[in-house]
Amino acid sequence: MQRLEPSFLRYFIYNSAWVSAMDTLATGTLLTAYALALGASSWLIGCLGALPYMGTAASMLGAYFVYKGMDAKKITLIFSYASRPFYLFGALLAFFPSASWAAIGLAWVIALCYFTGGISSGSYYPWLKSVLPAKQTYLFVQRKYTASMGAHIGGFLSAFVFMKYWSDLNGNVPCAIYAILFCCACICGLIGTACLGHIPGSAKPCQVPIPAFKYIRITVWHYKWFLTVCIVILGSLLFMNTFVPVFVLQIGKWSVTWMTGLAVLGQFLFLLSLPWWKKMNEKTYSLCSCQVSFTILCILLSGLIFSLPLMTPKQVMTCSGVFFVLSFITQAGIQAGLDGAVLLEAPKRSSSVFFAAVSCAKLIAALGPAMAGIVWALLNQMGNAVNLYRQWQFFFLLCVCIQIIAVIACISFEKRMSHGKI
Repeated sequence: MQRLEPSFLRYFIYNSAWVSAMDTLATGTLLTAYALALGASSWLIGCLGALPYMGTAASMLGAYFVYKGMDAKKITLIFSYASRPFYLFGALLAFFPSASWAAIGLAWVIALCYFTGGISSGSYYPWLKSVLPAKQTYLFVQRKYTASMGAHIGGFLSAFVFMKYWSDLNGNVPCAIYAILFCCACICGLIGTACLGHIPGSAKPCQVPIPAFKYIRITVWHYKWFLTVCIVILGSLLFMNTFVPVFVLQIGKWSVTWMTGLAVLGQFLFLLSLPWWKKMNEKTYSLCSCQVSFTILCILLSGLIFSLPLMTPKQVMTCSGVFFVLSFITQAGIQAGLDGAVLLEAPKRSSSVFFAAVSCAKLIAALGPAMAGIVWALLNQMGNAVNLYRQWQFFFLLCVCIQIIAVIACISFEKRMSHGKI
């Protein structure tokens, strides 16, 4: 087996694993279920899906600190530790499930958590780039996601067993369970941050005799096509993924407990698919896995659009579960391709400015789930329970259109790479 060199890179992997466990327990599917239990609206669900990426706006502040010569390791550790206690405040909200402000309070807690964590990530990536050899990039990305998905599987499996034990006959769980999950998320996050303490700090970057914001503008202009592709790919993924759990709960009639079980299976398939995506990107180009993943999603969604009204409730339940599980495989291809491309495109010199520009792109892409929330809120106003299937057909049709644009963007990226324009 290939080994990561230098050996301290493994602590980045350990950090990713613990942070993934934290995210498993306090974001994504479980966060959506928690928000619904607190009475969140469709618009608020969309906002919650966008918050992790809107937190990347704060990463520009961390990147700015590194650009000005501050220690990247210290910035990363300080703000990473500062972000973890917010999960404890989120846990307290579980004891006020009927309060009108509980769902909004959860959104604020998550927003503050990602704001402080975003500052940390702004210095984390320049630090990583400074110590990661280019030839190790694909191997590092594969190991990172392997460890992360292993932690995801462990986290989801633990949550599933725990929720299954406390759920009622219909699979519903008491709101207090989410308080325990958020407390565990805080502990996992603290351990993950502690792993970074074993990694040596990067050498201070040379000062660039250009004002920071002017240098960002220069970088954005130089990488404008690559950043545009990143926005399209990430925005397309987030637009759909934010409401897939809602589809499974609402149309598939799966309980939160059994949806968590499906997520365990999905994470396992995510893990198994990573070596395949890695080989595909190495043999072709870095966004090839994104192109293939979006093509698969278009096929799956098209099948749902045409067959949804024709299926019996049991068939709808089965198909929604299968789609939910398979979406994890496509998500693996999209994330692995995009992360590898970002690390490869980043320049060694003043990488903090490049990652600040990428953060801007992620911030724009975060409008994807927010727009999905607005679209779904409008669909709810236009329809009723009788034509709920038709509302989902329209929503999935919009997802297909957006994903076709993402496929075109990946193909254009490949052509520009082959002509040396990126």
